[in-house]
Amino acid sequence: MNNEELITREGYDQLKADIDRLESEERIRIADEIAKARAYGDLSENFEYQSAKEEQAQLEARIAQLKHRLKNASVVEADKSSPGKINVGHKVTLQDLDNNKEMVFFIVGQGESNAAESKISIQSPIGQSLFGRKVGDAVKVKAPSKTLNFKITKIS
Repeated sequence: MNNEELITREGYDQLKADIDRLESEERIRIADEIAKARAYGDLSENFEYQSAKEEQAQLEARIAQLKHRLKNASVVEADKSSPGKINVGHKVTLQDLDNNKEMVFFIVGQGESNAAESKISIQSPIGQSLFGRKVGDAVKVKAPSKTLNFKITKIS
């Protein structure tokens, strides 16, 4: 089974930075908390110790999860992928055919989406509908309440 995760160069670099920060800063912070809690004495009834150990376990699970994503990441260079076709890393301008409004989205990997920055995942309904399309294509996206109709006006 292919677990490959498409990701932008920016997303890949951010993932590496997050792992580095967690492995250095956060591990040290939690180790300090555990050491302080040990100083309180009896560990079997030491809430601070138990809490710090639980936080440490969660941190290690998060690091493992991020490393797994990094291992399976496939960086897509938008300018080198299929020319003229939408892929991860592209900025796509759409015209909403129902209300004639223009929208701009950045197509990113699954873990990179951020609605506030107009970054949509290639795995989202819109991302899946746009993947591999080109300028001029009409696209229908099935949303929970209705079908959205777009025309691709620009890819960069």
